[in-house]
Order: sequence, then structure tokens, then C-alpha cells
Amino acid sequence: MKSTNKIFAIALCVVFGVVSCQTKKAPISKVSVQDTRKTEQVMLPDPVPQEEEVVYTSEKVFDEKEALSARNEYVKLTDSNQNSGLQLKKYNIVVGSFGNNANAERLQLSLNEEGYKALIAMNENDMHRVIAISTDDYGTAREKIQNIRKRFSDAWLLILQEK
Repeated sequence: MKSTNKIFAIALCVVFGVVSCQTKKAPISKVSVQDTRKTEQVMLPDPVPQEEEVVYTSEKVFDEKEALSARNEYVKLTDSNQNSGLQLKKYNIVVGSFGNNANAERLQLSLNEEGYKALIAMNENDMHRVIAISTDDYGTAREKIQNIRKRFSDAWLLILQEK
């Protein structure tokens, strides 16, 4: 009796081994083929998707808006006394945005006392943007915003849009 059980167990293992080793077949979709005489269904396998070729490059590619919290915006300098002689550049780190110019001027004065050359610019919706740093170099803006965010966690990058 014991040898019969062993033979049965071995046979069962062989059957499971053979069944689990079968190759998987491609799914079959139904396609209807119509002839003037009759209609019949022909089973065709789904096409095997082709792998796309991946090309790697050593070139550094990034989206300016995605790399930092950034926004393209048209702004112009306000007539603030502390703006005189300063110019807006392409990349501007905004640390405050106010509907009231007096609030913007208070923040600008505070930043200037800390050694910044802060600017106040106004957008088309009359929001006063207080800009701590204005530069034409994206790398500089990216580097400086990390330090500024230690004090102004909501600082963001304004990319000057030409009108």
C-alpha cells in the first residue's frame, strides 16, 4: 500500500510539473469577416506590442517651471523710492505678494536692511510682488532660493514674461 501511495504522489507531481511548464498563448480577439455568401467569425491573436527604443543622453534637461515653484508673469517695477536704479531681470525670487503697496514697502525695507537689494513689482492684477533677488542666471536663482526658503518657506520663482 505504501508503494502505491508513493507512485501516485510521484505521478501527481509529474502531472503538475508538466501542466505548469506550458507556454502562455497570446490572447485571442474575435474579428468578424463578412463574405457575400456567409458570415463567419475568425479568431486572430492580438498583435504583440513592440518595445520602444530608449535613448539615453548625458545632456541635462529640465523644465524651469517644474524644477522650482515658478510662474511666468508680466510685471513692472513700481514707483517706490527704494526701486530707483534697480532693474528686473529674467529670474526673480518672490518672498511676498500684497494687494496693499504699504505692506510690500515694509517688507522691502526689512529685506534691504538685511543686505538684499529688494524690489517691488506689480503684475497685471495689481498684486505687489516683493522680490528679494533678481538675476539673469537660472542656476543662481536656483541656488539662492534654497537659502531664502529658510526664512520665507513660500518663496517662489517669477520668470519675467515680456509683454
